[in-house]
Amino acid sequence: MKKTMSILLVTIMLFAFLIPSTGCADKPDYASPHDAIVAQQSGENIIGKTMKVVADKDVTLGFIYTQTDISVGANVGVGIYTDSNTLHLDQDYTGIHKGQTVIVKIVDYDDHLKTSINFLVTPIK
Repeated sequence: MKKTMSILLVTIMLFAFLIPSTGCADKPDYASPHDAIVAQQSGENIIGKTMKVVADKDVTLGFIYTQTDISVGANVGVGIYTDSNTLHLDQDYTGIHKGQTVIVKIVDYDDHLKTSINFLVTPIK
């Protein structure tokens, strides 16, 4: 009986350690800014959804990501928003650095130029 309980306890502990490493945590709605653009262009409401971003720069004037996405024909920017009173970039934010992967919530976006889309986001993780 002791041996059975020991084996059961070890098995439970193994599962407790393995479950978090298998990616069972919350996943973002969009795996990249590209996926969010494709969803937005197909008519999906992307406001309030989450997106994974790999910062291509230290925060510069509020932006953590600026790239040209040839497949959707647009320049893409991802800017940090932290002020709940106004919709503008937080130019003093310094919490994200080049190469860091972050999950962000899409607060707003601007695509009025049709060759450019800028996401206003709030960092989640």
